[in-house]
Amino acid sequence: MLIVWVGYQYFMSRKAVRSSISLALVALTILIAVKNISGVVVYLSLARYYGADVGLHMMPLSILDLAIVALLLWIVRR
Repeated sequence: MLIVWVGYQYFMSRKAVRSSISLALVALTILIAVKNISGVVVYLSLARYYGADVGLHMMPLSILDLAIVALLLWIVRR
């Protein structure tokens, strides 16, 4: 849900700033949201067959996603 809030902030700032980079940031947040949703689907389908061990391998991706969202949030709030 954090990525949706960040995307909303970008979208609202895009209206106020009217910069070309703002549209790119909105597109980036949409791509990250799609990646997160697909990651959840992959995780759930793999966890069904391999158990909780899948989570250990997907944790670095989740940490990377959190870092990206935190960086985007920092950029939009600046």
